[in-house]
Amino acid sequence: MVTQQGPAGARNRRSGRKLAEQVALQIEDDIRAAGWPLGMNLGSENDLLARYGASRAVVREAVGLCEYLGVARMRRGPGGGLIVTEPDPSAVVTAVVVYLAFRQVRLEDILELRRPLEDTAARLAAERATRSDIERLRERVEIERSSTRWDPWVFYDLVAAASGNPVLDLFVQILTRVTVQYRGMAKVAPRGAAVYTDLAAAHTRILAGIEAGDPEQASRRMMRHMDALSAFFSSRQLDRRLSLGDGMARSVGQKLAASIARRLFTDIVDRGWPVGELLGSEPDLIRRYDVSRAVLREANRLLEFHRVLRTQRGVGGGVFISAPDEEATTDALAVYLESRSVTAQQLFEVREAIEVASVELAATRLDKAAIGVLTEALADEMGSPATSIGTSAHALHLRIAELTGNPAMLLLLHALTRLTEHHVVHPDEGFPMSYEEAAAAVGRAHARIVTAIAAGDAEAAKRRMLRHLRAVPTLLK
Repeated sequence: MVTQQGPAGARNRRSGRKLAEQVALQIEDDIRAAGWPLGMNLGSENDLLARYGASRAVVREAVGLCEYLGVARMRRGPGGGLIVTEPDPSAVVTAVVVYLAFRQVRLEDILELRRPLEDTAARLAAERATRSDIERLRERVEIERSSTRWDPWVFYDLVAAASGNPVLDLFVQILTRVTVQYRGMAKVAPRGAAVYTDLAAAHTRILAGIEAGDPEQASRRMMRHMDALSAFFSSRQLDRRLSLGDGMARSVGQKLAASIARRLFTDIVDRGWPVGELLGSEPDLIRRYDVSRAVLREANRLLEFHRVLRTQRGVGGGVFISAPDEEATTDALAVYLESRSVTAQQLFEVREAIEVASVELAATRLDKAAIGVLTEALADEMGSPATSIGTSAHALHLRIAELTGNPAMLLLLHALTRLTEHHVVHPDEGFPMSYEEAAAAVGRAHARIVTAIAAGDAEAAKRRMLRHLRAVPTLLK
């Protein structure tokens, strides 16, 4: 049964949002609370009006946002209503691209994060790939060997899918699409260029390792390939600004609005994302982009949802540049993954990849001031109540990722830690030790990790983080 809660009972992420966005997010919450039952009818438009206590215009706009997010779609006619659908990662990718563009994330940061994730994907694919997975990879490699131009990110998606881990699958999809959405990528390799031949050859070697069921061989070949990719991009002067791509064009009715949204986004990026600056009045923007008021408002609604801009009515009003919210972006990631019913094991397979890379970078990059910040974070954790172990322990992990200087790494880890907290066993569910004992054990592990980072000992930091992460799932359900 879907809960009947209005926007007033929504969570903090609704703060400052328009009523239609609040209703859309409440619908999303209700779907999740019901266990994401695909095909379930949430009710007719009149049912939604009564349940959420909003006007017809607000509910229709909220339904449009739900359709954009891919969580539900309105079916017309007899027996129609708002039907729960399987989320599409496109909206999540768009949310991540928007946030990373705002943070001016470098292509080098994306490649740095892709490295441990692609390594993990190759290893797990070699262990878990089914016959169907192998067949799809073979077909892909054959396309690459026999053609002069193809989408370079499909192979990595297929490897990640073969890992059997939906978290890894989503993160690889996000990062490969972010990689190709740097504007300079369009000119990096003309049709028929030798780079496509080299890519196909590298993919063929990686596939051979996966087919052989040899995780070490698949890993070595994937890492050699990722190093070559990084060197290739570093040797070229690329436009490092992110574009929005086609993620917003989720339905025929939104294509023009999505196009205008991409143009608005590009203009904001080109201006250097000056938060608070007036982009223009509605009449100004209608003339500038040569569109109707209805199309402009639809484009604005899409960008407002991602906190790219805000619209202010009345005297002195207009469309103003806004600042995307990291919390909203991690929420989009978490909601999508929750719909996939991810397990604690799957979360930690990906956390290991990111966090081991994080402490390695920290041990090689941090100065005395940053070490002091980590020491303070450790002290704060030790002074926190033992019952808050889920959030207080994660604060140090997030601080390490933050200090690496890689916003993409921090963003994905933030989503993973939020999901991990959902799996913490409560005392009445059979927690295997007292909260005090668990907090003390975590504190000792964290102290050893910080000591290794402070000493600049990357190998010790990696070993200690890995040992710590592999012990944590005993406290989870």
